[in-house]
Amino acid sequence: MAFLFCDSFDHLATAQLPSKWNSVLGGANIGAAGGRNGTNSLRLDGNETITKQLSPSGSTCIIGFARKPGSAVNLTGPFLAIGDATVTHITIAMNADLTWNVARGGVLNNTLGTSLGDTSAAHTLDQYDYWEVKVIIHNSAGVVDIKKNGVSVLALMGIDTQNGGTAGWTNFAFAAATNTNLADYDDLYVLDGTGSAPHNDCYGDVRIAAHFPTADGTTTDATPSTGSDHYAVVDEAAANSDTDYNTVTAVGDKDTLELTDLIPTGAAILAFQTVIFAKKSDAGVGVVCPVLRYSGTDYDGDDHALSTAYACAVQPYENNPGTGIQMTEAEFNALEVGYKRTA
Repeated sequence: MAFLFCDSFDHLATAQLPSKWNSVLGGANIGAAGGRNGTNSLRLDGNETITKQLSPSGSTCIIGFARKPGSAVNLTGPFLAIGDATVTHITIAMNADLTWNVARGGVLNNTLGTSLGDTSAAHTLDQYDYWEVKVIIHNSAGVVDIKKNGVSVLALMGIDTQNGGTAGWTNFAFAAATNTNLADYDDLYVLDGTGSAPHNDCYGDVRIAAHFPTADGTTTDATPSTGSDHYAVVDEAAANSDTDYNTVTAVGDKDTLELTDLIPTGAAILAFQTVIFAKKSDAGVGVVCPVLRYSGTDYDGDDHALSTAYACAVQPYENNPGTGIQMTEAEFNALEVGYKRTA
């Protein structure tokens, strides 16, 4: 699978960011209504860093995101890093003229690496631009391709992008560049360049929209903490933890729920992901999987083992599991999405 992860930043509160991201340092927060469509953003200010670990195939990393830097006297410094467990291969920094510098090595919020090149176009202050970064990690045949709003602004080929270690990557991180007063991020997607089109190259400017439960679906095995409507205790824009919730007690119990219709209407669905915010209530084994109900059939996703602290069980999908091809708007609007206890 080439599609690995996406985030709209619209379904978690600031304190819940560590439930979905592997490391959140220095006060990274959710910017209410700070996103491109009046929804939320990821907001980094000062020496703040947020890191995501993934399990890609191969040496290609593709990251697309909307970014809006705030006005400041000095916006320079590294703000994006791509690496593995022990090595930072690539860092991207803002230059004084608001163009971007790509470097091999370096340290977020600290040290510039060995410069590989600068973008031909600059960022825009106090305005969202959509950026896509494609990097192939290799010690001689490396590639860096950066697009701004769909137009290539840096294309490097046959270069050294491997800062030691192995020619691969397992994580990326965003940071507030040194002395930056504010940077907002929205509509993030991540690919590893494998598989078939459109998932093996940049998507282009995309919107990542969060969809929430609106009604009970076909199966309602869980027990609501209050009331009788299962969707009503899990429909919050930001999960409210133990305030209200559904409990799946027995192995095999599941809920399926209807969701809001596709946002925006008429959009093509390149990919999607399910997010289950869950925990187990006591010692012992607690495992859940996502469930997609399409055309009368339930399709179980991958198992996710739970701990006694809330965490997001995230699963990416490129296609409708019932058809094996890209999901249509009508199929999405008829879909039921839920969760099942498997152990």
